[in-house]
Amino acid sequence: YDSMGVLMLAPGATHVDLIREKFQYIFRTIPSDQDAGRQLAGFAGLQGFRRMAIYSLDDEYGRGLAKFFANGIQSLGILVSDRRVYEADGTHNFRPVLESWKTLKLDAIFLAATMPQGAEIIAQAREVGMTLPVLGSDGLDSPELWRIAGKAAEGTVVFSVFHPGDPRSNVKDFVAAFQSAYGKVPDVWAALGYDTVKLLAEAIKRADTTVPGEVAAALRKLRDWYGVTGTHNFSQTGELSGKPIIKKIARNGKFEYVPEGFLR
Repeated sequence: YDSMGVLMLAPGATHVDLIREKFQYIFRTIPSDQDAGRQLAGFAGLQGFRRMAIYSLDDEYGRGLAKFFANGIQSLGILVSDRRVYEADGTHNFRPVLESWKTLKLDAIFLAATMPQGAEIIAQAREVGMTLPVLGSDGLDSPELWRIAGKAAEGTVVFSVFHPGDPRSNVKDFVAAFQSAYGKVPDVWAALGYDTVKLLAEAIKRADTTVPGEVAAALRKLRDWYGVTGTHNFSQTGELSGKPIIKKIARNGKFEYVPEGFLR
């Protein structure tokens, strides 16, 4: 895209290598794995955790997010007692690893995972008697969490950039319009896609042209553009900056905001 001068806004690509200094036309509208890992680590530190284990999907997303999260919590003095990866295909028996973790005196588990295996890990953790807090990446931000894990999903904290129950007026309007059009509540990917298209429209309006270079320049000049997933600012390289991650907790078959205090 960049070599051909085509503007690209990526609402779901989190790998750090997407954004490079030499690129002129590439932007992302979701926090990178590095940014997300830093914010998630800060949250874990505020909870008072001292020992954690990490299970991650064995791909670029899982390994990258797990690495940045591990680096973040270690810088805060939290011990990474164990790290494991899993393959995305098929179903798995996670119980042997989870049983071994019961001897590590963990305070919490972090899952850099996607569905359905992320929910399977949670369900199996509860089956083997683990009751400690589970923190999950945005890959678990899905109703599939409790469809697969059932009651075991209760109390799981998931990180995201969107909550359809957000009381802000623009979120309420978006959710109502989406439900009217599609008969269901929008998920995080619908919200990210919506904001990304609106961002592009705003940049075209400000540039008063569709010439890619000028639209890209307009995107870089935007300050605190306010969408349903929060504020947006871009660095000169096209990296999203300053977009906060929200915390949601699974309760009674739905996600609620996590209180700012400790989980325990």
